Amino acid sequence: MRPRDLDRPRLDRADEGEGLTLLEKLFAGILDGHALIGRSSADGSAQWLNFRTLTNRTWSHGNLVLMGDAAHTTHYSIGAGTTLALEDAMALAEALREHAALPEVLTRYEQRRKAELLSVQSAARYSAQWYENLPRYIGLPPQQMFALLGQRHSPLLPYVPPQLYYRIDRAAGQLEVLRRFKRWLGPKIARNVHARALGSRKD
Repeated sequence: MRPRDLDRPRLDRADEGEGLTLLEKLFAGILDGHALIGRSSADGSAQWLNFRTLTNRTWSHGNLVLMGDAAHTTHYSIGAGTTLALEDAMALAEALREHAALPEVLTRYEQRRKAELLSVQSAARYSAQWYENLPRYIGLPPQQMFALLGQRHSPLLPYVPPQLYYRIDRAAGQLEVLRRFKRWLGPKIARNVHARALGSRKD
């Protein structure tokens, strides 16, 4: 071992508390006095955190541009964070090829990505809601619970009793008319909920 290695932080040997303390010291300037949140509490029990969805009115300032989670968070249960960040980068590159003036580039980038993200963000919100309301489903028979886990992106699920939704979903798998009705009603509810949420933010 080289002498300078003795002074290097060894996170592989630290427990979670020691690791958090070390990281807080290393990033003190960035954290601005805030503490890092660990995966477990002092008594060793795991914490259950409600995911905060963060959005920004604008995704740029001067020649600085936000992408990925810095611009728009989506719940980790849909596993789309890296993909969305890469799609942001591709959209920005395309806007740079299509427009010469920077304001036009940034406007095009932001408009395009905000429109493309609507369905993904809606699915992510409902997925988060499923996990944050787990007691609603935990008492179901395992087959029903895991079937509804696969349906957690549905905008209908939060408004229909779980067992009824399960039966409707099973029936929809066999009847085309029910499948069409479900495909029509789900997005309609999602748009109405989204519109109400935007209205409440403006108030």
